[in-house]
Amino acid sequence: MDTAPKNVRKAAGGEFGWCMLVLAHFAFAEYSRSAATSVTCHTCKGSGLTSQYEDVIKHPGVFNSDGMEIVPPKIKHELVRRTCVACNGKGDLLARCRCGGKGEVLDRIATKERGVPMFKTCERCSGNGFSPVPSTAAYKAILRRVPGLHVRTWTRNWKPFLEALVDICHREERKADAAFQNATSFSDDFNKI
Repeated sequence: MDTAPKNVRKAAGGEFGWCMLVLAHFAFAEYSRSAATSVTCHTCKGSGLTSQYEDVIKHPGVFNSDGMEIVPPKIKHELVRRTCVACNGKGDLLARCRCGGKGEVLDRIATKERGVPMFKTCERCSGNGFSPVPSTAAYKAILRRVPGLHVRTWTRNWKPFLEALVDICHREERKADAAFQNATSFSDDFNKI
C-alpha cells in the first residue's frame, strides 16, 4: 500500500484499502494461473445444467388424411433443464487455451510442405498454454466501489500497478527458489556445517 502510485491513491479515495485488496487478489490469481486452473462456470453456477421456461409439446395431436385437426396438440409451458453450453455440463471452465495447454499447435502449412508434422508456438496464448486474466475483470471489480474511475485512468495508472504487483510475485518466487537451491545444494564447504 505504501508503494501505490499517488494517482491510484487519489482515485480510490476512501475505498483505497478495499481496492488494494482486490488488486492483490487479481495479481495473485494472475501469478498462480496455469493451464490446469479451473473456475466455476458462471452460466450454470457449477451445476452443469441451465433452466428456462419453454413451450413443450406433450401430445402432437391427431390429424386425418385431409389435414383436418381431430384432436388438438397439447402444449404446456414448463421449466426445461438442459446441459450448459459454456461448460458442456462439467460445471467448471478450464483456463487452458485451444492448444490444450501445450503451448504449441500443428503448423498446417509447414506440415503440408514437408510431409512431417511441424509444430509452432500457439498464437493465442504465446506459448503459455493458458489465457491470462483480463485486466478488464479487475477494472470491473474496482468499478463497483469506485464508480467514477475512467478507463483512461485505469490504463495509465492502475493497470501498470497491477502488472507491477504480478512482477513482485514472480521476483519473490525467484528469490525463494534461489534460497531453496542454496539451502539444499551440496557444495564443497560441507565442513562448515
